[in-house]
Amino acid sequence: MPPSPTAGNFTPALIQKSIAKMDEIWADNQTVNDYVAEVGVLTALRTEQTAKLSIIEQPEKDRVLKIIWVADCNTGVEDCEDDDDNCDFTGPQAEARSKDYALDECSTVKFTIEESIFYTSDVTQQETLALQMLARMKELDEHLAQKAVAKLNSFAGVNQYEGGIGVVDGVVTYIAPQYWTPSMYGYWNLVAKKNKLNNPFMIHGTQLYQTMWEADFLNLNQNQKDLKPKLQSLRSYWDIFNIDMVNEDIKRSYMVAKGAVAFANKARYPLNNPRVYQFGKRWSVASKNLPGVYYDVFYKERCGEGEQVFYDFRIRAKYGIYLNPFGCNEDVTGVLLFDCGLAPTES
Repeated sequence: MPPSPTAGNFTPALIQKSIAKMDEIWADNQTVNDYVAEVGVLTALRTEQTAKLSIIEQPEKDRVLKIIWVADCNTGVEDCEDDDDNCDFTGPQAEARSKDYALDECSTVKFTIEESIFYTSDVTQQETLALQMLARMKELDEHLAQKAVAKLNSFAGVNQYEGGIGVVDGVVTYIAPQYWTPSMYGYWNLVAKKNKLNNPFMIHGTQLYQTMWEADFLNLNQNQKDLKPKLQSLRSYWDIFNIDMVNEDIKRSYMVAKGAVAFANKARYPLNNPRVYQFGKRWSVASKNLPGVYYDVFYKERCGEGEQVFYDFRIRAKYGIYLNPFGCNEDVTGVLLFDCGLAPTES
């Protein structure tokens, strides 16, 4: 009996067919929901990102990144002199400062396919690989979003406004539960002005999610049409999974100045085009949930006991999440934390 036509190693042609199968699955409304990741917080940060990124090739350092940040500190006001019409004047140059970074974060997921499953299953190799890739890439997408939450926590500055409904304690501003209504956006607008934050936006977990949902319907009532405009007075994003997961029992919202945070990512190997090595194959793929984010894929074969053959895969993300280092006040980082509850000093 000849060998099964469905068994064999993953050739470059078969890998490319699997990549095409991933696109086909992603376009299928019945199956795509299994692979849609929850990445709201990272999508918000990337949407509001203003820093310009460029990769610098340096032989002594892998994937060095130059980020150009716009700085807008005050230049100072002076009294005019009598001969103020003369042409002999200069002033501080508009600042667009740059800083070099390494892509200092690396996250990876792995999976193995045993060759023997293709002798007893009607599922093809390319379909099996496509489904595994989509599932593992979803995990990686969500892991990056959770990393973004942790980074926001580490980037937090000190709220410069100690009035109103908030109680400032270190880098956290506590707001009692009864104040979490659409009217608190008036307080946040005041916080933004007092902290001189540039065009800020809010990112919430489950906080105010139901309030926004209700406001969409109450907007039809003449006497409650003000709720939605209040909630829209600052651009707001929700990630009802990752923020609460990372912060565990803490119900937290974030205020972030536009351009205060930057995300960067780069893959090393050719996009959708496997490079063949003696020890395996390597290529890169585009994230389905995070457009513009790319992952490297590593593939090798190994023998098990007897006639067992295993195909090992690893998907790797190299990336960085950075805070603008050129603030005008070291306490004002462009990121503020607001927790629902009483401050430790109040309880």
